[in-house]
Amino acid sequence: QYCGKRPALRDLNIDHVVSRSRGCMDSWENLVTSCEPCNLRKGWKTPEEANMRLARRPFRPKWTMTAQLLLRAGSRYREWEPFLRAS
Repeated sequence: QYCGKRPALRDLNIDHVVSRSRGCMDSWENLVTSCEPCNLRKGWKTPEEANMRLARRPFRPKWTMTAQLLLRAGSRYREWEPFLRAS
């Protein structure tokens, strides 16, 4: 979301756009994937404070998109299930 690189899935992090330390919670609109270097560089700052831009604004996926991700992933990405089922 920040640098445009496409690392392997195992090298991605979940980043809170606005940190939980600032009162923001886990939500589709506040979570993005990032590479580890970008996540570390951003730290607890907002993207604006870190002088980093989001490639796309995060959004709540439609049910059909969630279903496609779950069906395609099968048991391969079990760690994603809490995020895909988040309401």
